[in-house]
Amino acid sequence: MIGIRIRASSNVGIKAFDASESYIAEETSPKHRSIAAVCHALILLIQLMLHPVKTLIYYDAANMDNPDEYAVDDSKDPFVVFFRVLAECFNDLEFVAAPKGPYVERLRKKLTDLAGNIKTNEIVPGNILEIMQPKSWNAPCYPG
Repeated sequence: MIGIRIRASSNVGIKAFDASESYIAEETSPKHRSIAAVCHALILLIQLMLHPVKTLIYYDAANMDNPDEYAVDDSKDPFVVFFRVLAECFNDLEFVAAPKGPYVERLRKKLTDLAGNIKTNEIVPGNILEIMQPKSWNAPCYPG
Protein backbone atom coordinates (compact mmCIF):
# COMPACT_ATOMS: atom_id res chain seq x y z
CA MET A 1 0.00 0.00 0.00
CA ILE A 2 1.38 3.39 -0.99
CA GLY A 3 0.17 6.65 0.48
CA ILE A 4 0.93 9.98 -1.18
CA ARG A 5 -0.07 13.32 0.29
CA ILE A 6 0.68 16.53 -1.57
CA ARG A 7 0.85 19.74 0.38
CA ALA A 8 1.28 22.94 -1.62
CA SER A 9 2.92 26.00 -0.16
CA SER A 10 3.85 29.41 -1.43
CA ASN A 11 6.46 32.03 -0.75
CA VAL A 12 3.99 34.95 -1.08
CA GLY A 13 2.24 34.71 2.27
CA ILE A 14 -0.44 32.19 1.38
CA LYS A 15 -0.87 29.38 3.92
CA ALA A 16 0.05 25.86 2.84
CA PHE A 17 -2.86 23.58 1.96
CA ASP A 18 -3.41 19.90 1.28
CA ALA A 19 -3.65 19.60 -2.48
CA SER A 20 -4.11 15.88 -3.06
CA GLU A 21 -4.08 12.44 -1.45
CA SER A 22 -3.67 9.10 -3.19
CA TYR A 23 -3.65 5.56 -1.88
CA ILE A 24 -2.37 2.89 -4.23
CA ALA A 25 -2.35 -0.88 -3.84
CA GLU A 26 0.78 -1.81 -5.74
CA GLU A 27 2.12 -5.34 -6.12
CA THR A 28 5.86 -5.36 -6.54
CA SER A 29 8.85 -7.19 -5.13
CA PRO A 30 10.13 -6.11 -1.69
CA LYS A 31 13.31 -4.89 -3.42
CA HIS A 32 11.31 -2.39 -5.50
CA ARG A 33 8.67 -1.21 -3.01
CA SER A 34 10.44 2.01 -2.07
CA ILE A 35 11.34 3.06 -5.59
CA ALA A 36 7.83 2.17 -6.85
CA ALA A 37 6.35 4.46 -4.19
CA VAL A 38 8.68 7.31 -5.16
CA CYS A 39 7.87 6.82 -8.86
CA HIS A 40 4.15 7.00 -8.10
CA ALA A 41 4.71 10.27 -6.22
CA LEU A 42 6.73 11.74 -9.09
CA ILE A 43 4.08 10.67 -11.63
CA LEU A 44 1.34 12.33 -9.59
CA LEU A 45 3.33 15.55 -9.30
CA ILE A 46 3.92 15.57 -13.06
CA GLN A 47 0.23 14.90 -13.75
CA LEU A 48 -0.63 17.86 -11.50
CA MET A 49 1.94 19.90 -13.47
CA LEU A 50 3.96 20.69 -10.35
CA HIS A 51 7.28 19.53 -11.76
CA PRO A 52 8.48 23.01 -12.85
CA VAL A 53 8.39 24.36 -9.27
CA LYS A 54 10.69 23.61 -6.35
CA THR A 55 9.64 20.22 -5.03
CA LEU A 56 10.45 18.70 -1.66
CA ILE A 57 9.46 15.08 -1.22
CA TYR A 58 9.32 13.95 2.37
CA TYR A 59 9.57 10.20 2.56
CA ASP A 60 9.00 7.81 5.45
CA ALA A 61 12.64 7.14 6.29
CA ALA A 62 11.70 4.42 8.77
CA ASN A 63 10.07 2.36 6.01
CA MET A 64 11.71 3.44 2.76
CA ASP A 65 15.10 3.62 1.09
CA ASN A 66 16.67 7.02 0.51
CA PRO A 67 15.56 8.05 -3.01
CA ASP A 68 18.82 9.94 -3.56
CA GLU A 69 20.50 6.53 -3.85
CA TYR A 70 18.58 5.86 -7.07
CA ALA A 71 20.08 8.94 -8.70
CA VAL A 72 23.61 7.56 -8.32
CA ASP A 73 22.72 3.90 -8.93
CA ASP A 74 24.29 2.99 -12.28
CA SER A 75 22.39 -0.26 -12.67
CA LYS A 76 20.15 -1.07 -15.60
CA ASP A 77 17.30 -1.93 -13.22
CA PRO A 78 14.13 -0.77 -15.03
CA PHE A 79 12.82 0.88 -11.85
CA VAL A 80 16.01 2.94 -11.49
CA VAL A 81 15.96 3.88 -15.18
CA PHE A 82 12.31 4.94 -14.91
CA PHE A 83 13.00 6.91 -11.72
CA ARG A 84 15.74 8.84 -13.53
CA VAL A 85 13.45 9.64 -16.47
CA LEU A 86 10.84 11.00 -14.06
CA ALA A 87 13.34 12.90 -11.89
CA GLU A 88 14.78 14.65 -14.96
CA CYS A 89 11.39 16.33 -15.47
CA PHE A 90 11.80 18.35 -12.27
CA ASN A 91 13.58 21.69 -12.20
CA ASP A 92 14.36 21.54 -8.48
CA LEU A 93 13.78 18.20 -6.73
CA GLU A 94 14.90 17.31 -3.22
CA PHE A 95 14.21 14.32 -0.99
CA VAL A 96 13.92 14.84 2.75
CA ALA A 97 13.95 12.01 5.28
CA ALA A 98 10.99 12.12 7.65
CA PRO A 99 11.28 9.24 10.13
CA LYS A 100 8.58 10.71 12.36
CA GLY A 101 6.33 13.71 12.74
CA PRO A 102 2.65 14.57 12.58
CA TYR A 103 2.28 14.25 8.81
CA VAL A 104 4.09 10.91 8.61
CA GLU A 105 2.20 9.54 11.60
CA ARG A 106 -1.13 10.63 10.12
CA LEU A 107 -0.31 9.00 6.78
CA ARG A 108 0.81 5.77 8.50
CA LYS A 109 -2.45 5.68 10.48
CA LYS A 110 -4.51 6.28 7.34
CA LEU A 111 -2.71 3.46 5.52
CA THR A 112 -3.32 1.11 8.45
CA ASP A 113 -7.01 2.06 8.51
CA LEU A 114 -7.35 1.57 4.76
CA ALA A 115 -5.57 -1.78 4.83
CA GLY A 116 -8.26 -3.04 7.18
CA ASN A 117 -11.10 -1.73 5.00
CA ILE A 118 -11.10 -3.50 1.65
CA LYS A 119 -14.49 -2.05 0.68
CA THR A 120 -13.24 1.52 0.43
CA ASN A 121 -13.08 3.39 -2.87
CA GLU A 122 -10.06 5.42 -1.72
CA ILE A 123 -7.60 2.73 -2.81
CA VAL A 124 -6.75 2.48 -6.49
CA PRO A 125 -4.95 -0.50 -7.99
CA GLY A 126 -1.37 0.20 -8.96
CA ASN A 127 0.05 -0.56 -12.38
CA ILE A 128 3.64 0.62 -12.13
CA LEU A 129 4.94 -2.18 -14.39
CA GLU A 130 2.56 -1.06 -17.17
CA ILE A 131 3.42 2.61 -16.66
CA MET A 132 7.12 1.82 -16.87
CA GLN A 133 6.78 0.45 -20.39
CA PRO A 134 8.30 3.05 -22.75
CA LYS A 135 5.32 2.78 -25.11
CA SER A 136 3.06 4.11 -22.34
CA TRP A 137 4.73 7.53 -22.20
CA ASN A 138 5.58 9.66 -25.20
CA ALA A 139 7.05 12.78 -23.69
CA PRO A 140 9.29 12.05 -20.68
CA CYS A 141 7.49 14.57 -18.46
CA TYR A 142 4.02 13.23 -19.13
CA PRO A 143 4.02 9.51 -18.24
CA GLY A 144 0.99 7.33 -17.64
